[in-house]
Amino acid sequence: MNIIEKLKKNVEINPDKIAIHDDKYSFTYRNVDIISTEIANKINENVSQNGVVALDLNHTYIIVLTILGVLKAGCTYVPLNKRNSMERNRHILKITKSEIILTDDGGKFEKERTLVLSDVVIGMMMGGEGKLSQLRSFPDFPYILFTSGSTGEPKGVRVTKENLNYILENMQNICPGDKNSVFCLTTPYTFDVAATEIFGWIAANASVFTFDINNFKMYKVLLKKIGQFHISHFGSSPSLLNTLFDISNEEDIQIISQNIKYLIVAGEEMPVRLVERWRNYGIQSKLYNFYGPTEATVYATYYEIPRNFSSSSVPIGRSLNGASFLIENADEQGKGELVITGKGITDGYINNQDLNEKNFGHMHNGERYYRTGDIVRVNGNGELIFYGRNDDQIELNGIRVELGEIDYYVARLPEIKEVKTLQNNGVVSFFFVGISENLNLDSLRHKLKNMMPSYMVPNVFFQLDSLPLNINKKIDKQELLRLFMLSRDSKNSTEDSFDSETEGICEDILESTVKIFRDTLGTEIDLDDDFFEFGGDSLNVVSCAIQMEEKLGIVIEMDTFYLYRTPRKIVKYLQSRKKSNFNPPALFKMWGKLILSLLN
Repeated sequence: MNIIEKLKKNVEINPDKIAIHDDKYSFTYRNVDIISTEIANKINENVSQNGVVALDLNHTYIIVLTILGVLKAGCTYVPLNKRNSMERNRHILKITKSEIILTDDGGKFEKERTLVLSDVVIGMMMGGEGKLSQLRSFPDFPYILFTSGSTGEPKGVRVTKENLNYILENMQNICPGDKNSVFCLTTPYTFDVAATEIFGWIAANASVFTFDINNFKMYKVLLKKIGQFHISHFGSSPSLLNTLFDISNEEDIQIISQNIKYLIVAGEEMPVRLVERWRNYGIQSKLYNFYGPTEATVYATYYEIPRNFSSSSVPIGRSLNGASFLIENADEQGKGELVITGKGITDGYINNQDLNEKNFGHMHNGERYYRTGDIVRVNGNGELIFYGRNDDQIELNGIRVELGEIDYYVARLPEIKEVKTLQNNGVVSFFFVGISENLNLDSLRHKLKNMMPSYMVPNVFFQLDSLPLNINKKIDKQELLRLFMLSRDSKNSTEDSFDSETEGICEDILESTVKIFRDTLGTEIDLDDDFFEFGGDSLNVVSCAIQMEEKLGIVIEMDTFYLYRTPRKIVKYLQSRKKSNFNPPALFKMWGKLILSLLN
């Protein structure tokens, strides 16, 4: 499936059909064709066939138009994360040999050749002729995506046109769309899942709605947009879907159920609790658990979850068409490393030959394979069950991250002498030895946010005099975790739940806050427990913030959770703010009005 040829056919069939929606604009298939052609012509003036074009764009409709323009120009696109440091992005530009940057921020790149794309520029292009200045073939490598690297250097995965065809054809077969379907582009374009949202609607002759959910206040808006635009295909990580369920009322659940046909969930292990919520809410949308690393082009296996699901874990299912698998070094229970083969296996890393030789190769029949590092087994129904990793790669809200890359960035801080990052029960903690005692942790956190993607910044910072070693003179991970738990338990035991710090705090609000935290985290967090030490992450923050606003009438910023961290301290801080910013629950307001009316 040549996606550009498919776009051309769609334009011929229904030129005036709306193809792209967002909050401000909409574009017909004819508009999309003309604008993407004008972008391609600009690229043709600067870049040769199969050249590399970097993208530095916010999450808007411009992403879709620009990518189509790059492909029409016969070039490869490389998406840059705007939250990356300039150092990281310039490193990506260097190793990809990008010839031009298409950006919506004209003053950002002063040394590089750029083409600025804005709403105004796009509007002017819409009046163009829509004729290609050069007819070029579809690029050999449509895009390069960068994933986390254990040495601190991100790994560039090069995807072939055959790989792209493989995933788009499979998705159209498994979760078919038609002319009435509306896909939703919420996944950041730097992540592999976005490819199914950027191109899937074209394969189905459908349309796409672009929506940026980086701002947590937009989560509730998204639920309304699902109904407004009748979104039929929605991709999500389990964490994000859980968060949307957390903040949904009965009306929101009905909107999801009546509009979305396919809930496409991937990126991290799906908890059984999520399946139970989907079933208990009576949501009519089909629910799928997809699995696959970037190196295998988005997805390699999938499992459609039945209504009568009753297993203790959710399978990652069976292979997609054109893919297969084998399990290496299986133990007596059948658990071993998953090796994926077939049409989805990418060209490998452009900047790490050692890992190419270690993880990629060819089978005896010529098919390429990729060693995933994931531990699996096959159950009695022939479905794969996921058991975790055999290395230090973890998943954070659907994003694969190497703990070694976090160590790399932390170690670059002048305040840090030694560092080790670990994950335990969903909590990412880094243990470090500093140049002085009692370093300012908020300052460290702020510096790290400027150096690395925000999703990689650890939940918990833990300073030690030295890192413990085992008998092999290596860092003792188990001892680090023991020290962490000992410190947490000791800290909690020294706090008096009824000390003077609670005086003046509304007990009803405090109790309600603790309940919201417990329900969101699924654990017995108490007044003085650290939200992040008990497994909280950025999506949990979103869920709690929205619930506190809706149920308690409290407007709260996300930074408040990171600064104050425990229910008691958060509520105390909120109550200390100006009264105009701290609104009691609606129930208290109602009783107050009733009393005043009786007095009058």
